[in-house]
Amino acid sequence: MGKNHIGKLLNFCQKLYNELESISTIIVITKSYCINKEVSGEYYNSSRDISVKISTERNDYINMLTLLSEKLTNTKDLCNSLEDEAVLHNDSNNSSR
Repeated sequence: MGKNHIGKLLNFCQKLYNELESISTIIVITKSYCINKEVSGEYYNSSRDISVKISTERNDYINMLTLLSEKLTNTKDLCNSLEDEAVLHNDSNNSSR
């Protein structure tokens, strides 16, 4: 792989990581919003049955966002590993010359 290709790959990795960070921020904000609504007990003056349904739904969203956050962390780790491998490949090409 040529130096130009490695440079492009590293650039793509950085852009991908930045996008993943943006997604992570959205997840954290959304999850915090759901948790705050649930902790404050805000059920919009609903009946007990509706309040239980709203609470269950919020908790489902919180759980899904937690899982999504974990998967995103794994994806960011893979992105970092890819970048590390590209840097190592680039360094080994430079030292062999």
